[in-house]
Amino acid sequence: MDLPPFQTLLDCYGRDVHRFLLANVGPTDADDCYQETWIAALRGYPRLQHSTNLRGWLLTIASRQGDRLRPRAPARAAPGR
Repeated sequence: MDLPPFQTLLDCYGRDVHRFLLANVGPTDADDCYQETWIAALRGYPRLQHSTNLRGWLLTIASRQGDRLRPRAPARAAPGR
């Protein structure tokens, strides 16, 4: 498989990833999450097996990074208990 240079990913999809994070984690956390997304992507890039949907792959990483920032809601008890 022939992957493009990693810098090409940054150039092509950097704005998309940042916009996605702004919408999902807000402006306060978007920049930190953006950096963590690219670090995770750089670590996983050499092991990537398919290059058909790199944008989707990056947005999945961004989503997971955003999930790490969002607090989990406490579990609710069932009604009547």
